[in-house]
Amino acid sequence: MELFVKKKTYDYCLRLIQITILLLPISCRKASTTFSPPATHIHKVALEPATNPDPSKLVWVQPGTFLMGSPTNEPWRMGQETQHQVTLTQGFYIGIYLVTRKEYADVIGHDPSNHPGTNVDRCPVTQVQWFHATNYCARRTQQEQEQYKIPPNWAYRLPTEAEWEYACRAGSTTAFYCGNALSSAKANFDGQYEYDASRGGQVINTHGAIIGHPTEVGSYQTNDWGLYDMCGNVWEWCQDWYAAYPLEDVSDPTGPTNATSQRVIRGGSWKAPAAQCRSAFRNGQDPKDEGSNLDEGFRVVLAHLRSKRE
Repeated sequence: MELFVKKKTYDYCLRLIQITILLLPISCRKASTTFSPPATHIHKVALEPATNPDPSKLVWVQPGTFLMGSPTNEPWRMGQETQHQVTLTQGFYIGIYLVTRKEYADVIGHDPSNHPGTNVDRCPVTQVQWFHATNYCARRTQQEQEQYKIPPNWAYRLPTEAEWEYACRAGSTTAFYCGNALSSAKANFDGQYEYDASRGGQVINTHGAIIGHPTEVGSYQTNDWGLYDMCGNVWEWCQDWYAAYPLEDVSDPTGPTNATSQRVIRGGSWKAPAAQCRSAFRNGQDPKDEGSNLDEGFRVVLAHLRSKRE
């Protein structure tokens, strides 16, 4: 009985400490890893948890404004890439890496991927539906709140499409975060179909690398905000339903309010040509599809839960 009382008292004290920290001014709760993107404007002080729950796997992205979509002169652009200004008024943590097979199995209890010979600890999880990805986020949130790793008003989720492109670009305005060209030395995609904007877009290279399966996370160059695999490797699920972009400037877009037949996927994959790995390229997929999601995975966002008034 005495041990039980001590355990309850310990848990209660931890919760009081956590709440006290959250009530401190923002300046007293600086996250251990903070990125300040060169955005056009900073609109609101970012709400950060007391500490980054995992600095080796999450980075903080400040709010700001950017141009989403592609300019009309970008080679191989698609019709659904209408360029428009987007403002994100709240910052968020985002995964440095794609969620790996081991991380997924640790939370869900099994690994759905089917790529023999790949490193379970370091390769991204694949063959996940949108519902699988959102279920992972919900379970991880519950587990880490119970372990007092994250505050009760923070949660893991998929990035919105706007958050994804904002984080992918990392302040860049070129076709890729690494410039206007992409070779198979820079990312895992179908290397026979490279890209060079100065040569009209798609470039055939019969000697380009075709790996044929996911590569370990962190195998290629990061963008300027320290994120890996934002082009190629596996398609990444986003939170939004897939639909045409708005024509006007928007703040904190989350896609259409009415369901469409597809959820957004971004970034390209090991099976895609370089043109589909561009920062602005959009694709959609049936969120419950079982047959064609062999190269679909995801990364997480950790963000403050918005109130209904925000």
